[in-house]
Amino acid sequence: MLLKLISSNRKLIICGAILFEIFPLFIFAQRNEMLSLESQYKTTPTSQLLSELSKAYQDQADWFRYTPQFNLDSTIFYFDKATVLLENTKPVPFENLAEVYKNKSAFYYHVYKYAEASENASKAWTYFEQMPQAGKQNTILQYEILSNRAFTEVDNKDAKHGLEIFSKAFVLLQDNPDPAIQARVFKDKGYFYSRYNNGIEERTLECLPYLEKSKNLYESFHNSADNAALFTIYDCMSWIYNVVEKYDSCDYYDEKMEKMLPILKDPLLSARFYSLKGNNYYRRQKYKEARQFTEQSRAIAEKYKLEYTTIYTFSTFVMGTIVQKEGNYEEAIKYFEKGRALKVKNNYKDGDLAYLEAMRGLYEQKGDYKKALDFNMQYKDSLLVFLDRSSNDNLRKSELQLNVLRQEKELTQNRIKSNLYLFGFGIALILLGLAGFIYYRERKSRAKLEAKNKIIEEQAQALQQLDAAKTRFFANVSHELRTPLTLIIAPLGTALKSDKLGDKNFSLVALAQQHARKLLNLVNEILDLTKLESGKMMTHEEPTEIYNFLRRLISTFESYAVQKKIKLIFDFNADAPRSLMLDKPKLEKIFNNLLSNALKFTPFDGVITVKVTHHISDWQLSVTDTGRGIHPDDLPHVFNRFYQTNQTTFEIEGGTGIGLALAKELAQVMGGTLSVESILGNGATFMLSLPKKEVLGLAAESDDRQSALDDENALDNWEIASLNAKSETRNPKPEIFQTVLIVEDNPSLRNYLQLILSDKYNVITAENGEKALAILDFKFSSADLTPPENEPNSKLQNRPDLIISDIMMPVMNGFQLIEKLKADARLHAIPLVMLTARAEMQDKLKALRIGVDDYLTKPFEEAELFARIKNLLQNAAVRKQLREEYVLTNADAEKTNESSDKLIGNPEDAEWLESLKNTVHKHIGDYNLSLETVADMMHISRAQFFRRVHILTGLTPRQFLQEIRFNHARQLLEHRSVNSVKAVAAAIGIQKIQYFSEQFKERFGKSPSEYLN
Repeated sequence: MLLKLISSNRKLIICGAILFEIFPLFIFAQRNEMLSLESQYKTTPTSQLLSELSKAYQDQADWFRYTPQFNLDSTIFYFDKATVLLENTKPVPFENLAEVYKNKSAFYYHVYKYAEASENASKAWTYFEQMPQAGKQNTILQYEILSNRAFTEVDNKDAKHGLEIFSKAFVLLQDNPDPAIQARVFKDKGYFYSRYNNGIEERTLECLPYLEKSKNLYESFHNSADNAALFTIYDCMSWIYNVVEKYDSCDYYDEKMEKMLPILKDPLLSARFYSLKGNNYYRRQKYKEARQFTEQSRAIAEKYKLEYTTIYTFSTFVMGTIVQKEGNYEEAIKYFEKGRALKVKNNYKDGDLAYLEAMRGLYEQKGDYKKALDFNMQYKDSLLVFLDRSSNDNLRKSELQLNVLRQEKELTQNRIKSNLYLFGFGIALILLGLAGFIYYRERKSRAKLEAKNKIIEEQAQALQQLDAAKTRFFANVSHELRTPLTLIIAPLGTALKSDKLGDKNFSLVALAQQHARKLLNLVNEILDLTKLESGKMMTHEEPTEIYNFLRRLISTFESYAVQKKIKLIFDFNADAPRSLMLDKPKLEKIFNNLLSNALKFTPFDGVITVKVTHHISDWQLSVTDTGRGIHPDDLPHVFNRFYQTNQTTFEIEGGTGIGLALAKELAQVMGGTLSVESILGNGATFMLSLPKKEVLGLAAESDDRQSALDDENALDNWEIASLNAKSETRNPKPEIFQTVLIVEDNPSLRNYLQLILSDKYNVITAENGEKALAILDFKFSSADLTPPENEPNSKLQNRPDLIISDIMMPVMNGFQLIEKLKADARLHAIPLVMLTARAEMQDKLKALRIGVDDYLTKPFEEAELFARIKNLLQNAAVRKQLREEYVLTNADAEKTNESSDKLIGNPEDAEWLESLKNTVHKHIGDYNLSLETVADMMHISRAQFFRRVHILTGLTPRQFLQEIRFNHARQLLEHRSVNSVKAVAAAIGIQKIQYFSEQFKERFGKSPSEYLN
């Protein structure tokens, strides 16, 4: 049998063997011819050789479209070679370019890359229009370009425009007597209308007369060159008969196409054929055959990486519906989700409509009407978008929308019915369950109760263990902190007693001691919380002269109140008892917390009232302020530990959230209560009520002023300020021309900064952003704020040279201040340093985005601060000088009398600088990044680049590049994104590590290794 088969097919086998042997030789010869043409063209570039070489590239591209060597990337590569060759030729060969872009567009359309097809069709038309008039007489080329554009427009969501273009193309050749051209034109018209009608049944049959006429012409003079055209006609006719359910005709044309596949060797056509055949069987409900051919189509698409095509997504859809029919809903969902994702990813014009509709039907079939409704809503939204952008047929659009709404109504009704059924079934189950429950209740209740009690007991035990562990942790940490704090406070106290300290050093040491004690107080508060939790805190009451005691406590806050121009009122009822049994340390902690909070949240010129009243069994201490009040949402939580407001309208002010929680718990330990009343915008009142244990016939306690001075908290802010003033009186600083404005709400830190900077700069201070603006003579619409009386020279005729500002401040925070400064033409050029305890990246980025020149996080070192200030002032001075030179040399600016700030600080310059920064950041790790390269990237000459950077920043381009690199390095170090100095240097494109470390320390006052230690 085998010998007979070989004998009968001997000629075919021999021909195949010969072709197998000579095929590589043919390809080798074709490539050699292309290389030979390239060599000849380089030697003698003639128009004839140019045309032949372009054709050779296109032939090579065309070869890669077919199996077994099918490769889309190689096809595109050779098409691109052809276009590059022609576009780099002078004079421009417009006709050749129009031809190659037309072929390129047809190829892209064939492989379902509609966006690229549209782009190349447009280029082909552009070059065609630039051809000489004689060349434009080539109506066949013009027709092919226009028809390509028409098809791409239909498949790129603009069907109406595509129809207009195709109508123009059809007119060109409709009367051409050549049968081959007539066959081509009628094939295109039939295929175009099939795409334009998009499967609308009543219109689909309109395509058949054109396709029939083209088919008859092609078959009458059939040759191998017409195979692809005939296959397209058969394919289209099979699809049309599929739509109108004439499956015998489908089978007829499917057989014709199947015979042509081995000749065409086009994997795309093979995948399309099997997909179409699978759909034919699916519509006849022959699911076994449908699965076989659909899987075959998907296998071809996956083999040749054609998953992006509509063929593959359609086959995926059909597979999903097949397995749905088989009852495998989960597998169907996977197919639908995969196909939907591909549709959306490849931006097909009909989006994911079919998949949304299928998912809707699938969930409806499952009985999950909620999900079915969800997908119906998505389908409706997608359908409206698709109809709006792809069709102007209002009747059809309305009909589709009506169908969707009808489907939605049916789904809703089905869901209601389903819910009613479920409800009825549920009622029945409930009744049965209730009967069962009653029957078994007595039997099960005891076991349940025992199990529940056991769980509660275990949970309570676990909570106790967790609570005990937390208490031990806080206690251990607090105790560990007390030892080093003691070793800080004690030596500082010894140093203060020495007479060898100068005034300035005495002030600095006193300031350090004061804040070490504040830290110790915070540690003590944490310890108090742990004692309260463990129930170990006891009360130690003693007879107390209440008036004297409270008066002494209030006096420690009087100086600060004077500084803020706050009126502090002490209202003591004359009938109130003079002597009470009290735990003085606990009462002092409560009172200090309430009064310090009131001072913190009361604005300038506000009023704080401390009032003492008594009743039969208790007495009450209230602290009332005229501050902003407490938001109603925050009011129930003010006594919760570590609570911070979530109100975005409030200023960022920090705090630990310990003070009020501790105060309330101390009040409870003393047998009293602590409560609050507040109306937002009208201040707050905190009320402490304690049992009245009156003491009769006892002498007033010894509570004089000297004991207050000996108290560990007596050395406070105003005393440091006083020491600073004395130091300045005894050691007047020399005349200094550069001025630094410090905006900081913490008096001690403000005084400290003034103290360390005053040797080198003229320093002025402000308590918050609003005061700073008043000092800068900034006019408000409501009122002109007056600067502090103790700073008579604070309203400057000349602006400061640099501003240092905190973020978290009352009245107006640092962000608000900077935004106002940057919006003012007189002030926006002043260098700004943000000094803040907020080290989060979002705060740093926000600061840099709104115009901060540098930022420092607390705690900081003096050397670091001085390095930043020095660098910014130097750059600012250079910028100022350059601006003045620019104005003097710019005749137009002199005529219009524009300020230098306006000339240099316009939005266009800011945008250009931002673009420059982004460009450098993209290449920041490149060791070979040069100024010439950056200038080229910015499309500017080196001289113009140098001049513009120098004027805008005060830096040379090299310095500016280094500034960007070093700031990026600092961010990497601060966030521990690198673990060595070598790594951070490499990340910013610097090879010499020692040079990097030295320059970095000079810029920031701190070496890179210090960030890593």
